[in-house]
Amino acid sequence: MLLSGKTLRHVLVIGVDGVRFDLLGPEATPVIRGFGAAGFLGPVPVDQTTPTWSGPCWATIATGTGVDGHGITGNDLTGHRLAEHPDFVTVATRAGVPTLLAVSGWPPLALAEDGGPLFAEATRREFVAPSEVSLEASDAADEAVTALAASVTDHGHLDQGGHGGREPEVATAWAAPPDRASSRATKRSSPARSRSRPSSSPRSAMACSSARGKR
Repeated sequence: MLLSGKTLRHVLVIGVDGVRFDLLGPEATPVIRGFGAAGFLGPVPVDQTTPTWSGPCWATIATGTGVDGHGITGNDLTGHRLAEHPDFVTVATRAGVPTLLAVSGWPPLALAEDGGPLFAEATRREFVAPSEVSLEASDAADEAVTALAASVTDHGHLDQGGHGGREPEVATAWAAPPDRASSRATKRSSPARSRSRPSSSPRSAMACSSARGKR
């Protein structure tokens, strides 16, 4: 259960696509690793029934239900059942909570492309195509993160690139809520396997999902 009222004013969820758990470290991702050190950072096995593609993995994280619920099995979201299983940003927005959805890279998360948007409703919505894909750009983005409620990835990738199989490095996601209370909740119900309904209790909610182009 998320905290609410005077206890919690803002929630920031940052999703980073396809980042392998074994590559998170003090040199490659110092800020995210630091949040883990202050709270909890652990691997989350992707459920056997969930294909290791961004569409079904992000849908499971965002809705709290699996493929049998949201109906997304690939990166084309056409035929989804998101009306019956809305994402947490939509749930918060409908409850009157001010929300921001900021997406960079993969249009179906935020735009009406390939069956999207996965995140149906938000008070404010922004989509930005990435101007650069490089280690320098990743470093700048990592250093720009100064406050965080939760950070999560959807799946990993092979050394040579690509995903979609069941290799351990591909079928392992991760989650990093920074505080102890969040870590206990995450251990009980990990985001890649959760079947719980998303909560709309925070007074202000923000979701930021960053995804590079799909291959």
